[in-house]
Amino acid sequence: MIYRDYDPDTKFTFGKFKGKTLNEVWTYNSSYINWCIVNLENFYISEDTILEIRNRGYKISLSKDAINSLASKKIIIEEIMKLLHKAITKPKKID
Repeated sequence: MIYRDYDPDTKFTFGKFKGKTLNEVWTYNSSYINWCIVNLENFYISEDTILEIRNRGYKISLSKDAINSLASKKIIIEEIMKLLHKAITKPKKID
């Protein structure tokens, strides 16, 4: 699975908000963000992005399902990163 990590200025490439940024969609219809997180496997928003949007003055309200989905996706991403790191740093056997 390839995750797309949305930041506040990432533009949607699908759906009714195609061409709008994550930040804009949050102001128009925050429930759509919740729907995307829960229903689209590759849709991911990091904790840093959530904090950045909050710092811009927007109220962020995520459903319990959205929070659980983000937590599960974060665990998967971290495991993938560990595997990649091992593959990159693994010493090569010299014959």
